[in-house]
Amino acid sequence: MKYVPLHLHTEYSLLDGAIRIPDLFKFAAQNDMPAVAITDHGVMFGCADMFIAKNELLSHMLSEEEQEFKKQIEAVKPILGCEFYICDGDVIEDRSKKQCITLFYLQKIKTDIIICAALIRLLQPMHIIINPVLTMNFWKNTKMI
Repeated sequence: MKYVPLHLHTEYSLLDGAIRIPDLFKFAAQNDMPAVAITDHGVMFGCADMFIAKNELLSHMLSEEEQEFKKQIEAVKPILGCEFYICDGDVIEDRSKKQCITLFYLQKIKTDIIICAALIRLLQPMHIIINPVLTMNFWKNTKMI
């Protein structure tokens, strides 16, 4: 059975990102991973970069000895996603006193990425000060999900 990381933060994550996306594809190919998901905190900047970085990486692999590794990188499928927190009550209040759960939103079909992007757009004014948080009232009142 092959391993597919579904919770991974890139350099675009606002809180604890580390890996650069070209390095992510190299690592996934070297370790025989069929796919990798990125779930950065409250942003999707890395999603477009996944496709750009993969294409740039592949376009620079021209030598004969790089062709096998190129095939391995081509085989790695990107899974797009995002990480949010869901809390009850006011977003601006001290979260340490609240019960929060973590939500990982992964794309399954093309419309999922549109929904995820819309959630992030709604989140932007709310998480200037704190982590990307959605309230339970938001989930109850939204018509998107």
